[in-house]
Amino acid sequence: MLRLIGATLVVVGGFAAARILCGDGTRRCRESAACLDFLRYIRAQIDCFCLPREEIFLRFRNPVLEEAGFLPRLRQSGSIADAVERNKRLASPRVRELLEAFDGELGQSWREEQLAVCDFYICRVRDALADDEAALPVRNKVRRTVCIAGALMLALLFL
Repeated sequence: MLRLIGATLVVVGGFAAARILCGDGTRRCRESAACLDFLRYIRAQIDCFCLPREEIFLRFRNPVLEEAGFLPRLRQSGSIADAVERNKRLASPRVRELLEAFDGELGQSWREEQLAVCDFYICRVRDALADDEAALPVRNKVRRTVCIAGALMLALLFL
């Protein structure tokens, strides 16, 4: 009887682990999309109002990035790279690298050059997001399969 209960708990744990891992991939895609919105917002503010970066950071609102802790850290430090460095789980690694590189180029030139830099990074982040979204179903399927199969094999050892 105890073996059956243990095996059941292992299987339930495998299903729970699969759900958590699949949710993590979905969360990263949502955060990457929010980062893309952030870059588009910065571009629009530079194009229309020529606002300084700190003012742009204060005005931007996005519930996904607020929940991730990125925007509070950004407003506190005033640097995208610092906010990304403090939040290792934000978005995908590729998007984090692009945000850090974007921070090094933001505010370093005239308006037209800033718009070109924004357009460049928007395009790169959009491509990274498209790649992540295309790979997400396959990754989720692998995660589910490995977690559930591992749990079932372990449960068979209990029985």
